[in-house]
Amino acid sequence: MRRGIKRSTTPSAFTLAELLVAMTVLSLLVLLLVSFLGGVNRAWISGEQQAETFQDGRAIIELMSRELSQSVISPRLQFVQNPTLIGANQRANSSSLFWQAGLTSTDSGNLSEVGYFITQDTQNNFQLKRFFVPPTDATNYQIFTNAPNDKAALWVTNFVGTGTLNTVISDGVVAFWARCLDSNDDPIPWISSASTSNGDTGAAPLQFNSAGHFQPAIPGQSTSFNYTNAASTAQAHLLPTTLELTLVTVDSRTMQRSRASVPALPVLTGVQDIPNAITTFNQSLITNNIRNARTFSTRVTLRASN
Repeated sequence: MRRGIKRSTTPSAFTLAELLVAMTVLSLLVLLLVSFLGGVNRAWISGEQQAETFQDGRAIIELMSRELSQSVISPRLQFVQNPTLIGANQRANSSSLFWQAGLTSTDSGNLSEVGYFITQDTQNNFQLKRFFVPPTDATNYQIFTNAPNDKAALWVTNFVGTGTLNTVISDGVVAFWARCLDSNDDPIPWISSASTSNGDTGAAPLQFNSAGHFQPAIPGQSTSFNYTNAASTAQAHLLPTTLELTLVTVDSRTMQRSRASVPALPVLTGVQDIPNAITTFNQSLITNNIRNARTFSTRVTLRASN
């Protein structure tokens, strides 16, 4: 007679070595998962930052282009680049533009004063600001009170520092350059760097002034634009044919982290320095570990140009 086999009822268990191996494998899996999620999160944030700077930059440059394309000129109106901005904290070596355009419809007319410039305060906050005075603002609307001057723009100089006339368009715009081009697509030389023999000297820091004394470019003749002597010629009252605009923007997260590292803009001696300044500044941003900056450029044809 066979005896039955007695089976053990004691449950099986993991050995200490098996537990240590399992915990090690589990820890490695958790570390890999955390690393993967961290990479996904960084990629998401980077994508959001790039989308933010792209959307802001495109919207800004489209707004400026639209308003510039509606600029008008006459012996009573004025288009200026880089006039003196009293009390405005303008970023050194950046461009500014001011003009008149038909942007509003009011009982007083539709011709508004408008302009754009970058400010920089002591905490390195960078802002692109829009100067705007509608024709209904009897106190600050000065274009007809202060006639176009061949060496200054008093309607800007006397009023741009008034805070109520300036609106913040965007934070994080760290650079703005503008080049005025003539009918031959040649850069127009700056008044401030013109020869001492012409009557517009002493107009620094003005770079272009529609009320200056100059001979417009002759179509088909390169570099034929020429400043003339104020004593012998009348004010031109002409707009540039084309404007070339360049903006550099930095997203808000990067700006919070790297505000103190934003480099100064390169010193410019003339319009010919701007292309190199754009390249140099962007290289400086990368050197200072600001890698999410975006550069936006466009060309605007002025409808009322000659």
